[in-house]
Amino acid sequence: DPNGIVPFWLDLIGQRPIDAGDFWGINLEHWRLVSNRIESLHESPIKQPAPNSRYNFAKQIDLLGMTQLSDTEIALFWRPRQSLPDDLSLTLDLTDEAGFDWDRETAVGRPGAYFYPPSRWPVGQIVMTRHQLPWQIGTPPGAYTAEIGLGSTDPVFTGWDILDEQERPQRRTALLESVKLSHLIQADDTFPGQVPLIDLF
Repeated sequence: DPNGIVPFWLDLIGQRPIDAGDFWGINLEHWRLVSNRIESLHESPIKQPAPNSRYNFAKQIDLLGMTQLSDTEIALFWRPRQSLPDDLSLTLDLTDEAGFDWDRETAVGRPGAYFYPPSRWPVGQIVMTRHQLPWQIGTPPGAYTAEIGLGSTDPVFTGWDILDEQERPQRRTALLESVKLSHLIQADDTFPGQVPLIDLF
């Protein structure tokens, strides 16, 4: 389960008490199921679909939408249209309604797990990736937009165009609303996956 599908579903229907314990060479996770969340298993895992149900990146792959897992993590849902290159990279920015950036810096990294790179994703099937949100210190609580870009890094990053229904280029980043932040980001807050900024499961 390199992309963390099982923990994703367990997080939706349960809670993680911090009581699993750790043993030498073994990291244990414990979930306690919440009865009124079980019905979520019958719902779409994509809680915030993309406009018109998808963003078409250069006829290569569709971004179907996202689900926010916490203040610091989102899951993105993809459906490849064809085989993807080994050097595929993702960019992630966080902006407010005025267009101001609230991330420490643009997150850049390969989507997906090290042992499950995009070049192995099956064409026509939905793939989920999980990403840490790199909030900058001082970000106030509120609603933000995740700007997602894809492109090749051979030899430098070149973003793919997002195409409309007539396959005309529109822009190079997908806008996913709304990412919610519940508290002010302060200097002593911890940022899981700070290096690299994109969490690779």
